[in-house]
Amino acid sequence: MTKLYDAHGILFRYPEVWDLEEEAIGDSYISVTLHASQTASWSVTIMPDQPEIAEVLESAVEVYVDEYNEVDVFDVELQMAHFPCEGRDVEFVCLELLNRAELRCFRTPVGTFLVTTQGTDTELEDLQPFFDETSQSLEIPDSLLTEGRPPSPETHD
Repeated sequence: MTKLYDAHGILFRYPEVWDLEEEAIGDSYISVTLHASQTASWSVTIMPDQPEIAEVLESAVEVYVDEYNEVDVFDVELQMAHFPCEGRDVEFVCLELLNRAELRCFRTPVGTFLVTTQGTDTELEDLQPFFDETSQSLEIPDSLLTEGRPPSPETHD
């Protein structure tokens, strides 16, 4: 069974057994994270000030490069929520396990969005299809786009 998340100007479906956490970052950013296991997660960060995609991805990749000794980065281009999307696949070693993070970023009239999935290779063998389904279900409602108002940073109950 799946649940529908509908807050902060985004919609997506996710497995009801996953834990959901919302966090306000600074005055305007919002992060919504789904915990699929103790170490595997899917998240979307909403940035109403519309930073450039390249800047967001560079900052996100830099976190991994600074934290881990062995990091490989691969460029990806696709579509997400009906918008052109740039991404990076980041592979790194942590606690002697191969891990992968998928960073996907796109801009809309109401903000820049960063979708991140992360887990060990063994976890992702089972979880990747669910992460992909969650990402594919992500929508920014047309009504929000035509109004041009950014999502509210207040967390949703």
